[in-house]
Amino acid sequence: MNNNVRLNIKNLREGYGETQTDLADAIGRWQSTIGGYESGKRFPEMDILKDIASHYKVTVNDLLYGDFTGFNFLNTPLEDKNKSLTVMLKVFPIVDIPNNLENSSFTKAYKAHMERVKDIKEGKS
Repeated sequence: MNNNVRLNIKNLREGYGETQTDLADAIGRWQSTIGGYESGKRFPEMDILKDIASHYKVTVNDLLYGDFTGFNFLNTPLEDKNKSLTVMLKVFPIVDIPNNLENSSFTKAYKAHMERVKDIKEGKS
């Protein structure tokens, strides 16, 4: 299997903060199918490559030959408001523990996160 494809699928998925199940659900496949692609045991057919590429807003050519090593969605322009919000809320889950807001570092990060979520909802990038 083209090593780029298996690594690119994994790097894009992780860069967007998604699990294999998230990607599988998004493209109508099983989690084990995504695992097979990422492990190199399976190679996606062209229609599936197109679905994955579309899901991550890249071209099939990018998926086949690009290099998404170190890709992180939060460092890219915010083009898709709904996907951005979903990722933001996954990347920074808020656990309701009373002591959290007593920690100044947590409070600062929480406030910055919520400001970013507000900006995205208002269409700012």
